[in-house]
Amino acid sequence: MGTHFYKFNRSQLGNLIFWGKLEMKYYDLNNDGWNVCFKDTDIENAKDSFLVDRRRTVKSGKSWLNNYLKKK
Repeated sequence: MGTHFYKFNRSQLGNLIFWGKLEMKYYDLNNDGWNVCFKDTDIENAKDSFLVDRRRTVKSGKSWLNNYLKKK
């Protein structure tokens, strides 16, 4: 299993909105400030404002990942 990246777009309010899961070969190093990527091994340690649903945010990547995996 290869390394994956979780890609997020930053909203105008500063929340991270999940965009998609990318394989390492499709990862682009260009960062325009609106896109944030976390490695699958690093997302559990990430501290930011992740949007879980329309009205709820969580402050850690581990909480976001748990919610993301429950939906699958």
